[in-house]
Parts: sequence; C-alpha cells; structure tokens
Amino acid sequence: MNGIVFKELRLNWISVLSILLMPLFFGGLAVFALISPPEGFFDAEDMNNVGTIGIRAALFIFGYWVGGGLAGQCFQNDSFKKWGYFIASTPVGEKGQVYGKYVYVFMITCLHFVSNTFVDSLVCFFIYLRYGVSAMPLINLFFTMIFVQLVLRSVEMPFYIRLGKKYGDSARMITFLFCVLILMIYGLFGPLPAASMDEIVEGFLKWFERFMNGEFTDLFGLITAVFPFIACALYYLSYRISCTFYLKGVELYDK
Repeated sequence: MNGIVFKELRLNWISVLSILLMPLFFGGLAVFALISPPEGFFDAEDMNNVGTIGIRAALFIFGYWVGGGLAGQCFQNDSFKKWGYFIASTPVGEKGQVYGKYVYVFMITCLHFVSNTFVDSLVCFFIYLRYGVSAMPLINLFFTMIFVQLVLRSVEMPFYIRLGKKYGDSARMITFLFCVLILMIYGLFGPLPAASMDEIVEGFLKWFERFMNGEFTDLFGLITAVFPFIACALYYLSYRISCTFYLKGVELYDK
C-alpha cells in the first residue's frame, strides 16, 4: 500500500507544493496588515489583543479552507473506470486505493500544520522586529485545525468516493446551502438570544482570547481533550464507509 501512497504524492505534487507555499502568502498578508500600516496605526500593546490575533487567525483559517479544496483534487487525477477496475482486481484492491487517499489527505493536513506553524513563527519574528514585543503564536489554533480538517474530510470523502469529484462537489455545495438556508429560517422565525449582536460579538471575542491563552472551563477543556480522538474515530469510520462505496463510484466515472 506504500506504493499507492507514493502514487498519490506523485500525482498531486502541485497540491503538495501549494500546501507548503500557501502559508507564505497568507503570512505575508498578515505582515502587511500588522507591520506596514502608517506609524501610530498599531502599537506594541495591540500585538497581543484579540483584534490583531484575530486578523492573523482569520487569514490562516482561510488558508485551511483553500487547503481543503486542494485535498479534494486527489479524487480527480485518477478518476478513470479502467484504473478503478484494475486496482480492484489487484491484491491491493479497493481498500488499498481508498487507504492511499486517506493517508495522503492526512499527510498533507499535517504538512499544512507544520507549514503554518513555521510561517506564523516568521510573522511573530517580524512583529518583534517592528514593535519589540513577543506576539502570541497560533500553534494552539493550528493544532485544533488538524482535527477540524479531519472531521470535515470525514464527511466529504465518502461523497467523492461514491459520486466522483464533480458530483461530490455538487453534493457538498447543496449540503452547505441547505445548512445556510436552515440558519436563515431560524434567524427569521426562530427564538433569538436576548443579548444584542454587540454583546454576542464581544462574548465571542472574549472566548477566542481565552481559547488562544489556553484558559478553558472544565467542560470545554474536556471537549478539547476528547475532540482529537473523536475526529480520528470519525476519520477511520469514514474510511470504512468509503471502502464499501468505491466500486459503486467507479461506475459513475465518465471514462
């Protein structure tokens, strides 16, 4: 099965390279936003408040969204009926083919974590040179995003396996739009919290600041401790489901 993983890396080398270099782009935007403004726009005290940390975090999180799309490219490069039936007839079988996809996605997710952590350390270094303060690193956020990505891929990948890349993207978009529609209906007709929008935003910012500082309540600390195991379990369950879907998905390939 190592050969299948190598094949995925070889076929998707552009995606792998993009995952490595993409954080440089978003890190550069963070440097431009926090270091390049006119004198007096930011000062040293601003570098560790929730606003400036949020700017860095938002840019890197958007990078994770782009990275998720790059991960899905591995389902397009070998979407051929001949290849699907051939690999199913070998000792590796459909389980080996699906295994290669899941290992590849896990590998580039971890690679994205390493690349983001390295670039964020460079951003913190530039902030130190500019303002003389040590900015809070985002490694806690990046570590959490590994498992958030695994959960998201656990949901998406069976769609790709069963329906193919094109139809899988359509199914994912329909699911996303359905969730947005539900939220809009709830916002229009459902009971809303008594707090004002400003209070909700302020509460979220305070929670985000505590999260970045590692200050958890007992319940949230428990959820944080258990979440990685839940994400890994969902990822494995998704793999098992995808194995049963593979040959049915091959039938839908165009050629």
